[in-house]
Amino acid sequence: MFLFCSIFLAGCATGGSSGSSSVPSPPPSGPAPGSEFLYFENSDANGAGYAGGSIGVVSLNPASGTLSNFQDAINDPTDDFGPLNIDPDQTVIFSSAGSKYIYAAGTGAVNSIPPSPGAGKSGIFGFTINGTAGQLTPISGYGLFDPQIPFGGPTGMTIDGSGKYLYFSDQVAYSNYLREFTIGAGGVLQEGPIISITSAVNWNVQAADPTGKYVYAWYDYANGNIALSAFAINASTGTLTEITGSPFLVATGSSSWPFGSNDLQFVGGSITFSPSGKFLYASVVNYPFIGNSTLVTNNYIYTFAIAPVTGALGPVPGSPVYLPNVDADQLVMHPSGKFLYASPQTGVANNPGILMFPIDATSGAIPATPISAGAGNSYYRQVLIDPSGNVLVGRGTTMDSFTINSSTGLLTAAGSLTATSGPIPPTPTPAPLNFGSSVIAIIVGLRIT
Repeated sequence: MFLFCSIFLAGCATGGSSGSSSVPSPPPSGPAPGSEFLYFENSDANGAGYAGGSIGVVSLNPASGTLSNFQDAINDPTDDFGPLNIDPDQTVIFSSAGSKYIYAAGTGAVNSIPPSPGAGKSGIFGFTINGTAGQLTPISGYGLFDPQIPFGGPTGMTIDGSGKYLYFSDQVAYSNYLREFTIGAGGVLQEGPIISITSAVNWNVQAADPTGKYVYAWYDYANGNIALSAFAINASTGTLTEITGSPFLVATGSSSWPFGSNDLQFVGGSITFSPSGKFLYASVVNYPFIGNSTLVTNNYIYTFAIAPVTGALGPVPGSPVYLPNVDADQLVMHPSGKFLYASPQTGVANNPGILMFPIDATSGAIPATPISAGAGNSYYRQVLIDPSGNVLVGRGTTMDSFTINSSTGLLTAAGSLTATSGPIPPTPTPAPLNFGSSVIAIIVGLRIT
């Protein structure tokens, strides 16, 4: 249950020298400017010929919302990279803002990328976009599995608003790590300082605010409480420093919890921001018992004002909004800042579909009663909006797209992908059996190779 990332990709252009004897520029290749792609991890893919845990890609039409040209984004991923083995509930695939790279975190069964060949190692895969249909190529010379401290199980990943730094949280044995990487020349990650804690408390890095100043992570207490940790980003080095007052308590666990105060009372969901970076929106799932016998699922959506100088979180009047018997923990903000969307993470019987909250432009507050924006799938693990603000995509057992009414925020179904939408064996990559972590990328510059 992690925040998605939907970011612009910028390419580069080169020209020949002037004069009659000049050498002409090489012809452009790769995606055309304005091309828009939806990348997703192919999870739970089993059976002969399936590229389990690889990365798929489809073309996204920002005007109509249709999805087309479903294919594998990586040639022969089973031989070169191995299955990524990414948890489909985690959002661990991102594009770099202002650049042309895709990163995916997971565990590779085979790794032939130098300088550290091996098997069964966790790490961050890095790719460039160089195919006309969005195909990916591994970043040249990428040192995949060479961190200062070996990777454990990834719990979250995000890229700062400027696209310069990547942040990654993971667990190694009983230690929890928050790692910083600078996105260097050619997309190679250069590892920076590591923050660690060795206790029952753990961090799940969630999101960086759009201004590029702060990173926020869920902070799970051992006593059933849940909070948000806030870190200031050093603009020159990317180093994180926890701000004064962090972690900020979000919800308090109950001592009357039937299984003890340490267990499953509140679970942090996704986090998103207003485009200005003034407000943070966070979903929290609550699992109370009715009469100590029936476990139910409720949802809260919290709105916080972000202090512009410190990054500290303060409550907004009317927060949180309570959604009883609903597990709508997946949030996404419209680029205009006018609408907040929430979507169910599990197939509850009273699934309300995709919910929309109009946002008060001054206070950032959302109303207590949401608007039903579209029927949707009952099992969206992630919701994304393309950079144009015209299309919303829900990722679940199907990949569904909707066009967005810019005036009302209401949704109209536009397209859908299923497990049979892709190529069929014996072609190189048959369809995935499930859709994992996803990201939308748009090419805003000319690629020259």
